[in-house]
Amino acid sequence: MAKKMCSWKKDDIKENTKEFKKLIMNPSYYCKKCGRVAKDDKNLCKAKKL
Repeated sequence: MAKKMCSWKKDDIKENTKEFKKLIMNPSYYCKKCGRVAKDDKNLCKAKKL
């Protein structure tokens, strides 16, 4: 799944749980728009360092 995590819906997360877990383990960034966290800033639309 190539889209930013911020646009993932509940069904996207359910269908891609393994990929989602890889993206959120040991987070270094959070999204200023939706509050999600990620290891890499490229996975968020409005990334800010934690």
